[in-house]
Amino acid sequence: MNSLFIARLPRAGLGNKLFVWARALVFAKKNNLPLYIIGFKRIHIGPFLRREKAKRFYFGQFKRNSFSLKMMYLQHMLANTSIVAEPDIESTAVQTNSRYLFNQIPSCKNYFESIWSYRLMIKEAFFEILSEKVKEQVNQNYSNIEVGIHIRMGDFKTLPTGADFKLFGATRTPLNYFIDCVQKITGLLKVSPKATIFSDGYKEELEEILNLENITLSECSIDVVDLINLSRSKIIITSDHSSFSEWAGFLSESPIIRHPEHMHSKIRSSYEYFKGSIDSFEDYIKNSFPISF
Repeated sequence: MNSLFIARLPRAGLGNKLFVWARALVFAKKNNLPLYIIGFKRIHIGPFLRREKAKRFYFGQFKRNSFSLKMMYLQHMLANTSIVAEPDIESTAVQTNSRYLFNQIPSCKNYFESIWSYRLMIKEAFFEILSEKVKEQVNQNYSNIEVGIHIRMGDFKTLPTGADFKLFGATRTPLNYFIDCVQKITGLLKVSPKATIFSDGYKEELEEILNLENITLSECSIDVVDLINLSRSKIIITSDHSSFSEWAGFLSESPIIRHPEHMHSKIRSSYEYFKGSIDSFEDYIKNSFPISF
């Protein structure tokens, strides 16, 4: 029996699934063996119970494998083979009759630490696994987004009144932060940029920022299409602790504005134009950013 490389994706959102997939992909590519993916079609009950807008249901967004992976996985689970969990992706010492299993989400402190140097490989593979339906939607929904804003809500907690944002994880980035970023960019450019909000929040929750000039809310119902369109924005404003935001930056070549009060892991080996807030981005816009709205 040959070795088997499996990415068993967690019951989580798209960004966290992609972390598991990407590590497994790099390991499989380095060892020149196929990767089998389980878990893109899992249904998450939590978003339904919490009545969230985004249900984290990715059926039809990625290509199917050519045969039943679940059946093959069960056969290997019953077979007399050893399991190697979360191997070092740099290793090429693969044992025969072994199952190499990836299923762990990395810490937000080092999301991309093990994979950022393989960014181009991962980007290419990511677009290869998209379904034809998604590719059509990406082409149809493509627009010239000047500022892409990801506002993560869903099951993230609302920051308590008077609390220090930097001390809280899995917390909604305050809406006034995004408003401030848009207003500062507008002031620097002397014109309101075309901005699109990508969010798992409801329209009424975003009303304050949607009232600003030239801002629209993406109405696309396919998460991976939103991810790609966000990544194609000329400037990306992210939500803290959101793996969706981080993956948009990873797939993009554009500058990324990240909240200054949280620790951020390195996303890319190049195009890392700044380290934090809109304030550190200000001089870049003024002096060297070749942008024309």
